[in-house]
Amino acid sequence: MASCKFCGKQEPVMYCVCAGCMDKLRPQWISVKERTPKPATKVIVYWENSGGPVICEGYYMGEDGWSYVGWEAPRFIVTHWMPLPSPPED
Repeated sequence: MASCKFCGKQEPVMYCVCAGCMDKLRPQWISVKERTPKPATKVIVYWENSGGPVICEGYYMGEDGWSYVGWEAPRFIVTHWMPLPSPPED
């Protein structure tokens, strides 16, 4: 038995997350229509271009739009973003 690291429920599996909390492990995209990150915070950004979806690091620059790491693209093309994951603990 293991305890879910999110809710504490006892589960008869080796994993530390119960089935009801699995969504908490999945990255959650945030629409720029819903909210934007604090300016100059590095995040993961998403948009689509003629070649398909693009996912890369970027920074929200407030009224100036977005700055991208490794891409030259219009500053207001991002549709979704998510925080960077925590670094490994070991």
